[in-house]
Amino acid sequence: MTAAQITRFFQRTAWYDGYVLLPGAWVNPLEVLLLSVGGNLLSLAVPLVVMQVYDRVIPNQAMDTFWWLTGGGIVAVTLDALLRWIRAVMNGRMSAQFDHLVGCQVMNRLLDCRLEDYERVSIGEHLDRLNAVGTLSNYYVGQIIQVVLDLPFAVLLLVAVAYLGGWLVWVPLGLLAVYLLLVIVARRHFALARRQQAESNDRRFDFVIQVLQGLHLIKAQTVEEQMLRRYERLQASTAEINLRAGFWSRLPAESGMAFGQLVMFSLIALGSPLVRDGMLTVGGLSACMMLASRSMQPIQSACLFWLRYADAAIARERLQRISHMQPFRQPESKPLPATIRGGLELRGLGFRYAPNLPWVLQNADLSIPAGSQVGIIGSSASGTTTLLLLLRGLLRAMEGSVVLDHYHMAKWDTTDTRGLVEYVPSRGTLFRGSILDNIAMFDAACTDAALEAGGLAGLDDIVAMLPMGYETQVDNQAGNILPMGLIQRICIARALVRRPRVLLFDKTDAALDLDSEQVFSWLLDRLRGRCTVVMVSNRVRVLRRMEALFEIENGRIVPRTLADLDRTVAAEV
Repeated sequence: MTAAQITRFFQRTAWYDGYVLLPGAWVNPLEVLLLSVGGNLLSLAVPLVVMQVYDRVIPNQAMDTFWWLTGGGIVAVTLDALLRWIRAVMNGRMSAQFDHLVGCQVMNRLLDCRLEDYERVSIGEHLDRLNAVGTLSNYYVGQIIQVVLDLPFAVLLLVAVAYLGGWLVWVPLGLLAVYLLLVIVARRHFALARRQQAESNDRRFDFVIQVLQGLHLIKAQTVEEQMLRRYERLQASTAEINLRAGFWSRLPAESGMAFGQLVMFSLIALGSPLVRDGMLTVGGLSACMMLASRSMQPIQSACLFWLRYADAAIARERLQRISHMQPFRQPESKPLPATIRGGLELRGLGFRYAPNLPWVLQNADLSIPAGSQVGIIGSSASGTTTLLLLLRGLLRAMEGSVVLDHYHMAKWDTTDTRGLVEYVPSRGTLFRGSILDNIAMFDAACTDAALEAGGLAGLDDIVAMLPMGYETQVDNQAGNILPMGLIQRICIARALVRRPRVLLFDKTDAALDLDSEQVFSWLLDRLRGRCTVVMVSNRVRVLRRMEALFEIENGRIVPRTLADLDRTVAAEV
C-alpha cells in the first residue's frame, strides 16, 4: 500500500472504498470468494438431507440411505464449520494488516503536520481520530466482502423456496420488506444519536484528560468535589445519548431474531394446509422453513452492515480531518547543509496563527552573529515562544523570511535539524524509558554522546545517587516524582547530544533550582563562541551573561541594553 492510496482513501467517502483503494490490506480476493461460495453451497446440505429423510427414508424405511444421508450431512456441516473458521482467520489477518498500514500512515500524517494545525484541536480529539482506524477496521475487514458475496446466495435460497413451496415464497419476502422498513427508520435515528454520542464523548474525554493531567493541582486546591460534579453532568448527558443510540442499534438485531421465528411460524401455518391437501410434502415444508430462515441471515447482516455505516462515516470524517492537516515537509525541499555555522537573521518577519487572528510578530528584524549569545525578554503573551519556533523552523513565516547562514529556511527542509538547531522548552518532557534513553532519544548509536552530554549538563553526580543510575526508568509522569530541575537538565543534555550549531532556550532556566542554575551558567560559559545561543528568560542573572538583549514589543523586536534591564527591574521593584 502506498501513501497515495492512503490519501485517496481519506478523501473518498464511498462505502466500498476501503476495499477498492486499499488492496494492500487484503488477502487474495479469489480465496475469499471460494470460501464464501463453498460455505453457502454447503449450507444447502442440511435442508436437502431433512427433505429426503421426511419424504423418502421414513416412508420407505430405507435405513441404509438414512445412514448415508446422515454421514453426508455431518461431512457437510464439518466442512462448513472449517470454512467459517478459515474465513475468520483471514479476517483477523486482514484486520491486523489494515490497522498496521492505515494506522502507521495516520500517525505519520499527524507527526508531519504543521504545528498550527495540530494545536487547533484538543488532545482528546486527536486520540479519537487515531481510534477511528480501529472503527474502520471493524467495518471494512471481511464485512464488505462477506455481505457482497452472501447476498446473491440469499436470492438463490429464496428461489429454492419458490421452487419447492410455490407461492409460500411471498411469506419471507413480505416479512423481509417489513424488516427493511424497520431498519430504515432505525438507521435514521441511530445516525443522529451516534453523532451526538461522538460529540458528547469528545467533551467527556477532553475533561478526563485535563483532570488526569492536573490531578495534583486538583488535590492541592481541594476541588475534587467540583470536578466530580462536572464529570457527573457530562456523564449523565452521555448516558442519555448512549441509551438512545443503543436502543436504535439493538432494535434491528433483536427484531431480526423475531422476524426469523415469525417466518418459520408463518410457513408452518400457511404450509400445513398444502401438506394436508397433498400439494406439498412434509420434507418440502421443512426444507422451505430451513431455506427461508437461512436466507434471512445474509439479508439481516447486510442491513446491520448498512446500519453501522453511521459509525464508519464518523470515523472517515475524523480521518479526513487528519488528511486535511497541511504537511510541514515539502517534497521539493532539500535538507539543510551540515556546514551551518549558526548565524541567524530575521528580515521583515510577520506571523500569525490564523488569518482572523492578530499578528504575533510583524515587520520584525533581528540579526544574531554565529557563536554569540542573545537574550530575549517579553511578556507571557508577547510571542517569545513563537519567535523561537520560527527560528527552529517549526513554524513558517507568513511575511518576510528567517535566514540561517544565508539559507532561507522556507526553501529548505527543516523537519530534521538534529545537530544543527535544537530547541529546549520551558517545561521538559520525558518519555517512557531510561534516563539514558531520554537523553539519546532511543538512538543506541548516540549512547556515548548522551553520556558525555549528561556530564556537561551536570547529571553525573545526581544520577549516581539513583538506584540504577542512567538506567533508571522514567516516563511522562516523572514530574510528579523527580525534581523539575533534574528533568530540565535531562532535556538540556538531550539538546547537547549532537553538538548543535544553534541552541534555543525557551525560559529553560525557569524550572531550575539554584544548583541547576549554577550548572546552567557554567554550561553557557562553555558554549560561548562554540554555538549560537538564543535565550528567552526573565531572570536578570542569566540575562546579564548575554552579549545582546532584545525585547518583543507590539510585534516588533527592539534592542535593549543592560541599563534598560536595570531600569525595568527597578520599576518593577
